[in-house]
Amino acid sequence: MVFPAVEVDCLKEIGIAEYRVYAANFDPLTKPMTSARPDSAERLRHAHESADYNDWFRAKVAASLEGLANGTNRQIAPDEWATVRAAKLVHRAV
Repeated sequence: MVFPAVEVDCLKEIGIAEYRVYAANFDPLTKPMTSARPDSAERLRHAHESADYNDWFRAKVAASLEGLANGTNRQIAPDEWATVRAAKLVHRAV
């Protein structure tokens, strides 16, 4: 069996230039050469979803901060917010 170049290069990069392989019991037809884990697809899907949400969230925060800086968003004064909140509470009670 010939080692793929990627594996050989990896070994050389970590300082292993000479090695021996005992392959008497190795049969590539009975055991697939893979290191995949059954949960990898699910784990990676969650990682991508988290990254997408993180990107979305950061973009929303950046847009809000930019709006505050250029005046397109305004801060609501505490007394004005109290009036809005009181109106919402009355509306919810109905």
